[in-house]
Order: sequence, then structure tokens, then C-alpha cells
Amino acid sequence: MSPQAIDLEAPGRQRPAPSRASRALWFATAALVLGLARPALAQEQPPAPEAAGAPSAVLIQESNGFPGGEQKSAEPSRQEVWIQGDRLRILDHDNGYGMFIDLELKQVLETDFVRKIYYERPFSYYEKYRREREQALADQKKEFVRGAERLSGKELEAWRAEYRKIGGDPDQPGRLQAKLEHIAADRKTIEILVDREPRQVTLEHYKIRENRAELPIFDVWTTTDVALSADLFRFYRAVGTFSAPVTEALIGLKGTIVSCDVVLDAGSFHRMFKSSVQDVRAGRAAGSVRFEVEKMRALGWRTEEEHKAQLADEEAKRRAALPKPTCASCGKEIGEQRITFKSPWGREIYLLDSPACRAALVKKLIAERKKK
Repeated sequence: MSPQAIDLEAPGRQRPAPSRASRALWFATAALVLGLARPALAQEQPPAPEAAGAPSAVLIQESNGFPGGEQKSAEPSRQEVWIQGDRLRILDHDNGYGMFIDLELKQVLETDFVRKIYYERPFSYYEKYRREREQALADQKKEFVRGAERLSGKELEAWRAEYRKIGGDPDQPGRLQAKLEHIAADRKTIEILVDREPRQVTLEHYKIRENRAELPIFDVWTTTDVALSADLFRFYRAVGTFSAPVTEALIGLKGTIVSCDVVLDAGSFHRMFKSSVQDVRAGRAAGSVRFEVEKMRALGWRTEEEHKAQLADEEAKRRAALPKPTCASCGKEIGEQRITFKSPWGREIYLLDSPACRAALVKKLIAERKKK
């Protein structure tokens, strides 16, 4: 029995790095639609209603994504994380990427500012990860039980150890438990920025594993030396990408995240998210923390499917506008039925509209060759 294959590319869409001009365009667009700047068009739109006095926090981090997001960058990049009440907004300037989570609407929304595309998903969408994970656990259980029935001695012990390593329970196959481990011996002090000023903070190390798996689902360093009124862990718990035992164990995590490695295990793939906080800032989010779909559509934003359909339509129109090919023999415009003929004496390729024209062309080429 072998563990699930690790695939760091699945399931997300790989975003090509935008050019400097594209990044400038994306920032200008983000400033407009989120109210980070106040050009005339933005002033015409009333600001999105934000909960007055809602707990808020701002984190500047290096990260390659967030569980629940299906777009990802190949390498960690600088991101601004704004939390306000039940809403979270992540802006990745380097990749022209935004992510919005709304706990009240139970919705995750990702944006591609370079192409003006958005992806809208309800929390229920992520139930597929749990179903895939449950199926993978059931398959692993069957494989383990079959092997345990035919093995003995050292081979059986190795088989049990392998099952335990990938998160199975050899004493109760199929059972899934998770607990929060506080590794007090790892406590350390580091320097981070707090409101852009360096500060020494003490970090506590926590891990959450499924059963006794070698790879933890959460590997987190937190500090209580920096107090935030907003709780980032609420969003990890609420989106619903993790098993119920892991989600329950998350309740015990307290403090402000400074470093976090998270594994999303959907059974058919493992994907690791890495985040490292560089600066913790007080204050409310600049502009709107909510991405208002109707307002964005009025500005030309579309879903990925609509964007692809638009590109296909534009390509069809471009092809339709191209000059129609003509028969190399009779000179008539060639319709849908066409014949391709390559000269046996050279690299020339001819388009013809019928077998008769092909025969006529061959005779003509032979005659021309005899004259040489």
C-alpha cells in the first residue's frame, strides 16, 4: 500500500506572471473597483456597506495561496490580507490576483484583475473535497485490511507502519481523528514588523494531524504578543475544505498567525499552502472588502466561461474575415470540401477543390517539369 501521490500542481489554475504593464493596469483597476483611489467613476458609485465597528486586521504576508482558492502562484508572493468582520480580502499585486471570502454570504470569490475575470463559488462547492477524501480513506482502508489479512510478522508490522504514516489507524481502520499538538519545546523569539516597526515576539508551535500521520494538515506558529481583534482562523474553519475533526481541532488555535503551512488533502491530490506574515498592522481595510459582482459586470468583468466564449467568438470572426482560399487549379473559391496536395518534387503545398482539379494540377506540374 502506498500513500496518495503528491501533486503540487493540482487542482489549481497556474497563473502566468503578468508583465509590468499588466501589473500597473491591474493595480489601477483594483484601485477603481475596490475604492482604493477616487477617480470620477469610482465617486459615482456609493461605497459598499461595511459593518461599522466590525473587528478588523491587516496582515502583509508572503504566500502562495489560501485553502478554498483554486488559482495559485508557483512561488510565494507578497499579499495584503484585510479582515473586517465576516469578510476577508486578499490582494496579490505581483500576480494581479484577488480573493474575497464572505462568511455571511457563505461565498468564496476569486478575481483575475489582468483579464477581468472572476470565479464565484458557494461554500457548498468544497463539499467535493470532503467526498473525495472520504472515498480515498475508504479505499485505503480496504487495501490495508486486505494486506493485513495475508501478512504476518515483520511484513505486517511494516504494513501497519505504512498505513499509520499516511494517516490511517491500523487498530481501527477507517477511523479519522485529529488533535491539536502544542510543541512547547519549540518556543522561540523572532522579529517581525508591527505597524511597520520591528518588534520582538515569542512564537508558539502547533500542529494538527489526522490520526498519527507523518505530514500534519496544519503546521502553525502563532504569537499572543500582538493582539488582533479579528480572527483569521475563522475563515479556515468556515470555508469547509478540511475534514470535520481537523476543523474542530482548529478551534483550539489562538493568537496571531506568523507562519502557517497547510495541506489540503482531497484524496486524489495533496496541495500545500505556505504563508509567512511580514507585517501586522492595525486599522480598517482601505476600500471595500466585498467584491460586488453586479457592479463589476457593469465594468466589463465576466466569468471564465464567458471570457472563453468571448475569445472563441472573436477568433471565429477573425477567421471569417480572412481571405477565402482559392483552388490552385481552377482558381475558384474553395468551400468546406478541400484537398491538400504536396508536390513530390519540392515543398510546395496546393489547395484544391476536387479530385478533377488535383488530376489537372498533376498533369500541369509534370508538363512543366518536362520542359525544364
